[in-house]
Amino acid sequence: MPRFPRGPLALSLALGLLLVALGGGATLGATGNTESFRLVPTAAPHAIPGSSCHGPHACDGATGTIGKNACNGFYACQGATGNIAHNSCNGAVACGSAAGNVGRNACNNDNACENAAGNVGSNACNDANACRLVGGNVGSNACDGYAACNATAGNVGNHACNGLQACYIVGGDIGDNACNRYEACFVAARNVGKYACNGYRACISASAAIPDCADNLPGHVPAPCYGTRSVMGSSEFPNVSNLPVDVWATVIARYPVVGKPRGTFQFRLDGQPLGSPVAIDSHGRANIRLNLRPGIHWVTGRYQGDATFSSSVPVARLYQYVLAQ
Repeated sequence: MPRFPRGPLALSLALGLLLVALGGGATLGATGNTESFRLVPTAAPHAIPGSSCHGPHACDGATGTIGKNACNGFYACQGATGNIAHNSCNGAVACGSAAGNVGRNACNNDNACENAAGNVGSNACNDANACRLVGGNVGSNACDGYAACNATAGNVGNHACNGLQACYIVGGDIGDNACNRYEACFVAARNVGKYACNGYRACISASAAIPDCADNLPGHVPAPCYGTRSVMGSSEFPNVSNLPVDVWATVIARYPVVGKPRGTFQFRLDGQPLGSPVAIDSHGRANIRLNLRPGIHWVTGRYQGDATFSSSVPVARLYQYVLAQ
């Protein structure tokens, strides 16, 4: 019968085996549907999913929580101090020394979000060098493109700076839905407002602050910058063919424009103009009375604009169903 060491020799052997196991990334108890976890020796003492932190020095010194399928790559998340959500920071040096939290599906590429100073939203900064050295917070669905938001000094809004080197080394904050397209705000020196500077190199090297909705190239003007939108309604739905139905259109100013639009509104029935444009009253409403045949009709229309407000885009639409009497 084999003999096993006892006393001090046995204790020394057991401790040695434990240290070897921990140094190699030991697997901790996983049963049923519970994911296995391993400890990163040079990180703070917290467990990370087994699907994360694969690669030389990945997650070394990381102090926050690491989600599933995250931080896989050479030096990925090394020294990161915030929390890393699922499916993020995959790539060489991705999120290395990042100071804030990183949302889901973000910062996936080489050097993405490296040394980022603030929080990064979901689905953002997914390209090489995107959000590297960014000085503020980055919103969701922003900064997707090679070196997008690289070394930008301020905050970046949601749905902004998507394009190759869009917002590269910008000196201020960038509003929501701004600076989308190739080099749209490349080396812009000051703040960029909401819905501004959309289009190929729209505000490249701009030296002054850009207000909301300004400097968008043709074909890249966001809907909120059109000035107005129109909403249509009817007095009865469905209505009977032997009775008239009142249809109205209300014209509303869009952000950032304020005031009450005046002017005229052109109604159309099934694609054909309904007489002359109708005047907008003091409440921003145009009204028309129709006698319609049985069946399905589309009443559409467009605000024509005035000295202050531009015309409505897109065209307003109303579905009207008419019953036989």
